[in-house]
Amino acid sequence: RVTAALVAEICYESLVLVKDHLYHGLVHKRLNIHSFRLTRTLNNLLEVFDEMALQNRRAPLNRALLSVVYDGMLNRVVMHEYARHVLLSRRFEQRALDFNNG
Repeated sequence: RVTAALVAEICYESLVLVKDHLYHGLVHKRLNIHSFRLTRTLNNLLEVFDEMALQNRRAPLNRALLSVVYDGMLNRVVMHEYARHVLLSRRFEQRALDFNNG
């Protein structure tokens, strides 16, 4: 079984680069938070960070994971828009159901 600490040691930097790439696209308007593809990608990335935090028992790694996702104004804006879009958009909900049902 792969541990959170091992995953963090091996791919933490890559995960941060993926997140930064997504956010860079948002800032430069190449991507839109209302994009279904972007939302799914961001959701998958958050699931990876969440799983790492759930399996981890080391406080420094948990703080680092939280800071990557929530520290800074850009992170707060993106997370706010992401949550609003996922929780309140009926169009997104229908697309997600259609996607999951094949």
